[in-house]
Amino acid sequence: MKRLSQNVGGGASSLIGFTLAEVLIVLGIIGVVAALTMPSLISNYKKKVVETRLRQTYSIFNQAIKLSEIKNGESSTWILPTVSYGDSDKIKLFLSTYIVPYLSSYKDFNTNANYVRLYLNNGIYTYWAYNTGSFEVYVRFSKPKRTDGNAFLEGNGGVDYFVFYMRPYASDFVPFNHGYTIEYLTNSGSGNDCRDTGYVSVHASCAEFIMQNGWHIPKNYPLKF
Repeated sequence: MKRLSQNVGGGASSLIGFTLAEVLIVLGIIGVVAALTMPSLISNYKKKVVETRLRQTYSIFNQAIKLSEIKNGESSTWILPTVSYGDSDKIKLFLSTYIVPYLSSYKDFNTNANYVRLYLNNGIYTYWAYNTGSFEVYVRFSKPKRTDGNAFLEGNGGVDYFVFYMRPYASDFVPFNHGYTIEYLTNSGSGNDCRDTGYVSVHASCAEFIMQNGWHIPKNYPLKF
């Protein structure tokens, strides 16, 4: 660092300047600090988005069920599709009758082979399939880039998408394995565990794990964002 002196009107003042080398050193330090902290900041931001959207998804569809029951009677009496993992037209008919009219808004509602996609205006992307009395719902918070029949599985379960069930017999919309203990959710051996293993890919129990923590991703969450 060098000191620059300048006399103005007989008075003396000193201006402190920096050499180019010193400026480059400071910029380098800033760059290193940014490189170390940015991944953590990005990860925390992604977690906050997931927490907020999971809570919103749960609220939006449970509210739609309650509103629909006022007009259509208890959901246990609603007419269901008859084929599991098939006949997406009947799934769409069910949704268009009992769910979609009771949503405040949506962006896209269409069929694709064995599931129906229902995109909400707030960036929640849902994919519905019928499975023996309930609807298996895959929930994403970013639109997949893939266009094939399994596009909703793009990425990693428990991070990029989550599994819910709409249960007409119980009048609710809840995460997969709702009500089970944390021990079961993370180590049931069923293939749906929320744990970091090569065997489990869908991590279907992760939304329930987060819900049981007050819709906050716990510090011991096994998957990385």
